[in-house]
Amino acid sequence: MNKIQKHILLVEDNPADAELIRVILSEKKPSSYMLHVKERLSEALDFLSGHKIDIVLLDLGLPDSHGVSTIQKIKEQYPFIPIVVITGNENENTGIEAVRMGAQDYICKGLIPNHYLTQTIEYAIHRQDSEFRLRQSEAKYKSIVDNIGIGVALINVDLTILETNSCMHQWFPQINIQNGTKCYESIQCFCNGAPDFQDCPVTATLKDGMAHTYTGKKDHITYQLLSSPLKDGSGQVKGVVLLSEDISERLSVEARLRQAQKMESLGTLAGGVAHDFNNILTAIHGFAALAKSEAEDNDSLKNDLSEILNATHRAGDLVKQILTFSRMGTCEKLAIRMDLIIKEVLKLLRSTLPSNIEIINLVGKTQEKILADPTQIHQIMMNLCTNAFHAMEETGGTLKVSLEQISQEEIKANDLKSLKDRPHFKLMVKDTGTGIPTELMESIFDPYFTTKGIGEGTGLGLSVVQGIVKDCDGEIVVESTVGKGSCFTLYFPITKTDSAAASTSVQMEQWKGTENILLVDDEPSILKLGTRILSMGGYQVHTEVNGHAALEYIQKHHDRIDLILSDMTMPKMTGFELAQRLLELPFNIPIIIMTGYSHVLSTARIKEAKIKAVIAKPLFMENLMPAIRKALDKKSVPL
Repeated sequence: MNKIQKHILLVEDNPADAELIRVILSEKKPSSYMLHVKERLSEALDFLSGHKIDIVLLDLGLPDSHGVSTIQKIKEQYPFIPIVVITGNENENTGIEAVRMGAQDYICKGLIPNHYLTQTIEYAIHRQDSEFRLRQSEAKYKSIVDNIGIGVALINVDLTILETNSCMHQWFPQINIQNGTKCYESIQCFCNGAPDFQDCPVTATLKDGMAHTYTGKKDHITYQLLSSPLKDGSGQVKGVVLLSEDISERLSVEARLRQAQKMESLGTLAGGVAHDFNNILTAIHGFAALAKSEAEDNDSLKNDLSEILNATHRAGDLVKQILTFSRMGTCEKLAIRMDLIIKEVLKLLRSTLPSNIEIINLVGKTQEKILADPTQIHQIMMNLCTNAFHAMEETGGTLKVSLEQISQEEIKANDLKSLKDRPHFKLMVKDTGTGIPTELMESIFDPYFTTKGIGEGTGLGLSVVQGIVKDCDGEIVVESTVGKGSCFTLYFPITKTDSAAASTSVQMEQWKGTENILLVDDEPSILKLGTRILSMGGYQVHTEVNGHAALEYIQKHHDRIDLILSDMTMPKMTGFELAQRLLELPFNIPIIIMTGYSHVLSTARIKEAKIKAVIAKPLFMENLMPAIRKALDKKSVPL
């Protein structure tokens, strides 16, 4: 197989010297080399621009260039072409200087053995190729090390930093390799400027030859250091490779994950508590309502019982708030009075905030309402007031809360184009705390954005507030001055329609009936209460304590049952499972589910099991009786 022909550019203005080199090269196989001769440097550079050359044989005494600077002129344009200098000067210093300038080798005219010239050419080409490959490898390695997102530093036994990658230099720009800086001088956030710092991983590695880690902060960034020993063949530690990683985001993600897990656990706990607590509230409310209906002319007793009934309603709302806070509840928009909720929150806060924070309540009484979930309005107030407290925690201050109604004209005057053209409530929560820096204002509503430390906040508060306000077709505006405080202004449209729950006023006579009802619940107090309420309404009631017993009764006495009223959460068989089993039987008996809490009854599942209605506990008579009557009346309509 023939070798690949090598192209040689000879830059020589002496024709006799050029001919000599041609003769020497021709002694090799003619196909081994192709010689190109140019007499001037300018001609050589032009030739190189259009031809592939393997090596340049360069005379240093040319008409248009002289001395070792000629080498530099070629290297500037063609750095990877090997150069062998041919000089008439037998001074060895000239050759050494030529190599220092980038030439691969040099030979002297008149002292060129035939075999030495070709050998020099071959070695020069080979060395240049090896150097090129080495440079490629080094560049690749450096690119990888510079872009791995981890700082890398090579440190010797006297703690001098010998080399770093770009990431390490970016994080710790005080590193100066040329000046031989020590690691404890450059990475002071970990070693505090002392070489014997007890937690320094580099010092520890040099002492015991083991890998060590350490975590520290610099400019609000958390870094983790890993030092690994560099050992020679005998196992002696000759230095340390120090890796530095920014773990701030990882810690943040881990914190959010822990918070999510805590919220999930809280939601599970809240669900269980809600079920049991609502059963208790059902008994308290139901028996109090019965007692009130039988109190006759005892006004004092009626008033006392009314207070109990009002308290059970507030307790039921509190359970909803707990479920909403734990992200396990559902949102139900009602026509509500904001002033009542705001005053309730401020009353709660007054007993929890320190005495150095003054609360100014400028919330007057108003009969106008907004359409919103009351638990979410409660959550808005708690979030905004809690943020205000944190802003004034160290120095104290004033928390001012006001609520007023504004007209369409004022909406237009404030250039609030996103709001509908109708009257609104303007809620203002103002503090005299630290304020919000200008550069953070655009981020305060971003999910998970927080200025608090890890474990001190989730960064969800203001994003949740904004989401609730937008869901109510409202708007939120923030004004803040560093050192003076912040003011959050919330706008909510006033609704003209009242909620069904607020406007329902149905008399007992409209709820009555004579049908047979199967009541299923594992709580004896609920069975006792339900029996009394339904019996007062004229219904015939049979009770069972679980789903299995109810199913057996249905199979034997289905002709005596007009409606089934079942609890959702019961041992052995849930109310939903009972409804599913009922579908397998050839009886058209409607079923209503009562639940203290359940997140599994989606609209699709309710429809799938043909459940007529789902009634939330605590059971209030005004909610239970109309639902029963409606389900029975639908059944009586012929298909």
